Amino acid sequence: MNEIIQDIYNKTIDNVNGNVANYIPELASVDPNQFAISFCGVDGRVCNIGDFNTFFCLQSCSKPLSYCLARSLNSKVHSHVGYEPSGRKFNAHVLNDNGLPHNPLINAGAIMIASLIYPDKEPSARFSAIKTFYEDLSGNTNLIGFDNTVFLSESHHADR
Repeated sequence: MNEIIQDIYNKTIDNVNGNVANYIPELASVDPNQFAISFCGVDGRVCNIGDFNTFFCLQSCSKPLSYCLARSLNSKVHSHVGYEPSGRKFNAHVLNDNGLPHNPLINAGAIMIASLIYPDKEPSARFSAIKTFYEDLSGNTNLIGFDNTVFLSESHHADR
C-alpha cells in the first residue's frame, strides 16, 4: 500500500492547478505549496506522506463527516436533504424539485445536516458532540480544534 500512495503522491505533487480560497482573508494566507496524502485502509493501516503533520482548517471536508454522524443518529436524513448532484456551485442556495437541498455536500445540504445533529440539545452541546465525533474518527483528541481566527475572518466576510 505504501508504494501505491508514494506513486500517487509523486504523480500529483507538481500539480499546481487551483488556488487557495481567497474570499476569506485568513484562508487566503495559507501556503498553497502544502500537500499531503493520508490514507486509511479498511484493515486500519495508515499511510501518510507530505505535509501531513500540518494543521489545516477542515472547511468543506467536514461535510461528509457530519453527514455520517447525522445518518447514524437519524435514519430519515433523506427526508430532509436529497442525494443527487445539483450541477450548481457548492454555495448556491437552491432546492431540488422536492423542495430539499440537493445533497449533503453542498452548503444548503450541509446546513440541513447540521440541523439534524442533536437538534434538541443546546448549541454548545451540539458543537461538543460533533467535535467529539471528529476526534473519535481521528483517533486523537489533540488533533481536532476550533480556530477562532478563521471563524472571525469568515463571519466578518460572510455575505449570507
